[in-house]
Amino acid sequence: MKNHKIILLACCLFITISVAAQSRFVKDLRKGHDRTLVVYGTSITRLGNGPLWVEQIGEVLNAEYKGHLTVFNRGGSGRNSQWGANNFADSVLSVKPDALIIEFSVNDAVTRFDISPEQSMKNTDYMIRKVREQNPKAEVILLVVSTHPLGKCAEDRPNLQSYIEGYHTLADKYRLQIIDFTPIWNEIIEKKGEKGFRNFLHDGVHSTKRGALEMIAPNVIEALKTGK
Repeated sequence: MKNHKIILLACCLFITISVAAQSRFVKDLRKGHDRTLVVYGTSITRLGNGPLWVEQIGEVLNAEYKGHLTVFNRGGSGRNSQWGANNFADSVLSVKPDALIIEFSVNDAVTRFDISPEQSMKNTDYMIRKVREQNPKAEVILLVVSTHPLGKCAEDRPNLQSYIEGYHTLADKYRLQIIDFTPIWNEIIEKKGEKGFRNFLHDGVHSTKRGALEMIAPNVIEALKTGK
């Protein structure tokens, strides 16, 4: 693992878990079982600095659990949940994941894609059901990284909160873990203002290198390992 200064604010991270606190697939890794994780989402996952936090999840968990985790980054820049549902078999089911992180709410909210909050939930519901049809024990984690878009990114997403709320509704329905960065960004904005916030998400959506390695990766890892 590369030596990065980590700002861990997991105590402030809003995590809803209706099952045992620790991720099931992390428990299996601890027992020495080989497991596959797919991260499926937008440019937050795939473009620019996005792959850095996905890679760090693999590095950290494999260092701790003796290389038993395989991670696939199946995100797509500019993609949304409709694309995610349409390509789910090839992108996700083909590698038979034991755990799946879904991250599409931020692009579902982009007005030009014409995806309503209801359709966003329907598409995400489809992906949850399909992966569980393949593997009833598959773990699904809903991830919300971008909650405070800035400038043009905000103009493109005037109703983002409704899409985030849809993820929380699905988490309740299926008893899923949801990792929502809203409290972390709220705290940073309150203490350091927009300028400080941009050190982590330069446009309120896409991460800087610092944001990927010091904020997103360690907090997601902590959430998976402890549920806190």
